[in-house]
Amino acid sequence: MRLMLVGLALGLTACGDARAPVAANLAANAEAPAELPTANVQSIPARFRGVWAADRAACAQQAHPSRLIISERVIRYPSLVLVGESVELPASGFAVKGYNQRTGAPAEAHFSVDATGNILTDEAGGGAVRVRCG
Repeated sequence: MRLMLVGLALGLTACGDARAPVAANLAANAEAPAELPTANVQSIPARFRGVWAADRAACAQQAHPSRLIISERVIRYPSLVLVGESVELPASGFAVKGYNQRTGAPAEAHFSVDATGNILTDEAGGGAVRVRCG
C-alpha cells in the first residue's frame, strides 16, 4: 500500500509542467554570461587515460603516492578506486561521478588537462599536478 501511495505521488508530480521553472529560470538569467557547454559521455575519453604521477621519477615507482591510473571507467588512486557511473566533459578536462569501490560511498573527481595533453591538474583535490607517464 505504501509503495502504491509513493508511486501515485511521484506520478502526480511528474504530470506537472516541468518547463515552467526552466522558462522562469532562463528569463531571470537572460543577462548572465553563458556557461561553457558540457558533454556527458559513457566513459573517460582515451586522451585522458593512462598513468600519471608527480614527475618522471615518480612515474618509475609503482608505489609512489602521487601515482594515478585512469582507465575507461575507473580511476585508481593510491588509497582508493573510484568506479565511474557518469562522465562529464567540460571545456578543458573531465569530471567523473561514481563510488568508492571498497566502501560504496559516493565519490567524484574533477581534472583539467593542459593543451599538450601531458599535464593533469586535480581540480577537486587541492590542485595536485601530475605528468603523463610513458
